[in-house]
Amino acid sequence: MKEPYLRALGYITVFYWPALVLLVLLAHPIVWLLLGSQWLDVVPVLQVMAVASFAWFPVVLTSPVLLAVGANRDRVLADLVGRSVSAVVLCSAASFGIMAMAASKIVTLPFQMVVSLCFVRRHVHFRWRELCAGLWKSAVVTGGSAAGPICVVALSDTGDLSITATAVAVLLAGAGWLAAVLLTRHPVLFELRNATGKIVETFSRPRIRIIAHGPKAEEAG
Repeated sequence: MKEPYLRALGYITVFYWPALVLLVLLAHPIVWLLLGSQWLDVVPVLQVMAVASFAWFPVVLTSPVLLAVGANRDRVLADLVGRSVSAVVLCSAASFGIMAMAASKIVTLPFQMVVSLCFVRRHVHFRWRELCAGLWKSAVVTGGSAAGPICVVALSDTGDLSITATAVAVLLAGAGWLAAVLLTRHPVLFELRNATGKIVETFSRPRIRIIAHGPKAEEAG
C-alpha cells in the first residue's frame, strides 16, 4: 500500500495546492464574481481558511486507506480524535468572532494532518523522508502556478483585480502549472499523457459505415 498511497498524495497535491494558492491570490475577484460586492468582507476569512487548508491533503485518504487494510478501529479512532479536538478549538474561538474561527483552522487542520499520517503510518509503513520525496514535486508545481498570479497582483495598484487581470492571472497559473509539471516530470504527467492519447485515439478512429443488406437495401439502391 505504500507506493499507491504516496502516489495518491502526489496526485492530490499537484491539483489541490495550486488551486488553494490561486484562491488566496485571487480571493477578491472570485468572491466578487461568484457572490457579489456585498460579500467582499469575507475575503480575508477565505484567504486564511485557504492557507490553513494546505494541511488537509492526507485527511481525505485516511478513512478509505485504513478501511482497505482492515483497520476499522483505527479509522474510527483517528476520526474521533481529529474531530473532537477541532471541535473544542473551534468552539473556543467562536466567542472571538468569525476571523478567530477561521484562524483556528491554522491549528486544527495541521493537527488533523498529523493524526491522519500517524494512524496511516501504523499500517502503511512509509518513512517521513519518503513522504517528502513524494510531495516535493507538487510543491515545485505549486510555486510555478503561483509565479504568474503573484506578478499580476504585484502590478495592480490595490490588489483588486479586474476581470481581464483575473483571466490573465488564471492563464499564467495554468501555463506555470504545466511548465512545472514538465520540468519536474511529476508522476501526473504520465497520467495526462495516457488520457491525452486515449482522447486522440478516440477522435481519430475512422468511422465505419454500416451498409444494410437485404431486399430493402437493394430497393433503396
